[in-house]
Amino acid sequence: MANPYFRNLPNFDYVNRTSDGKNISDYTAVKNLFKKGKLREDIIENLTLFEKYTIIGDDRPDNVAYEVYGDATLDWVVLTSNNIINVYDEWSMSQQSFDTYLNQKYLFNYN
Repeated sequence: MANPYFRNLPNFDYVNRTSDGKNISDYTAVKNLFKKGKLREDIIENLTLFEKYTIIGDDRPDNVAYEVYGDATLDWVVLTSNNIINVYDEWSMSQQSFDTYLNQKYLFNYN
């Protein structure tokens, strides 16, 4: 079964280019990967709709989704409901990653 992860993303027509680069009149329908879903503001403001979860240790979004929803593929729900766009910058780091980050930022750059 195909992964349904991208099925709700809209399509748009992308210019088909032939190998010689001359024919640009044909189009192919492709998924718009830059389209981002957003929760309505009234949903975000209503705390009774959310389940409180504390990230422990090296929890990743897929681990949290599995614990809360029983389905690791719902990691996008965890990220969207917490307004996280860039998981590398906005998700909590593991202790080892945090230590490495601090050492590189402050110890190695010390004059």
